[in-house]
Amino acid sequence: MITALVLLSRRQMRLLYRSPAIAAWYAVLPLLLIATMMPVMKVVVPKDAAAQVVPGFTLLFSAFLATTLAGRVVRDRQSGVWRWFIATPASPLAIAGAPALTVVSLGVSQVAVALVFGHLFYGLNIGADRVGLFAFLAVPIGAGLLLASLTDDLALQANILNPLAIVSSVLGGAVIPLSVQPDWAQVAARFSPHYYALHDGLLGAGVVAGLGVILSGTGILRLNRIEHYL
Repeated sequence: MITALVLLSRRQMRLLYRSPAIAAWYAVLPLLLIATMMPVMKVVVPKDAAAQVVPGFTLLFSAFLATTLAGRVVRDRQSGVWRWFIATPASPLAIAGAPALTVVSLGVSQVAVALVFGHLFYGLNIGADRVGLFAFLAVPIGAGLLLASLTDDLALQANILNPLAIVSSVLGGAVIPLSVQPDWAQVAARFSPHYYALHDGLLGAGVVAGLGVILSGTGILRLNRIEHYL
């Protein structure tokens, strides 16, 4: 299964990274947004502007990975690729897992680029407290797999996942600092995975990783019944 997973992931990576729009959306656009918002945030939180803007807007764009993954899974099913793969010795788990692994690589690259950018230009401290940014990737991956197992409608997927990503980002303090939000919003923030990715260090990272595992496990179990999607 591992060999099949690696081979299928290489195929998915070639298809994903050959599109310059992907690099622009997940790598370049967050950096432009960070640079644009930094002067504003220095007024709101003058002491911690970099610590707010760089991780916050990185998480905002990381959440959109759910739509990217769900769309890739559905397009493979609709194009007949899965029907062809099921005739090979590749296991259903490898077929479903290859797109997820590819999107994980995109997310890791995006987070790493943003952190290095923040460190070089704004003096952002890169330490163990940033591990939550990488652990958070498990959430959009799980959400993408789960939604791909529930509907083939690409527009519906985007209409569900993208608004949820934005609301969770705002609610969790990724876009607007919690320190300037009302008391009720600071309490409600604890219902957002973005909050735990930004706070509580390793504990917060464990929370979002656990949520991602639950979502991914549910989605993979459904997608593993691959004959239902052919």
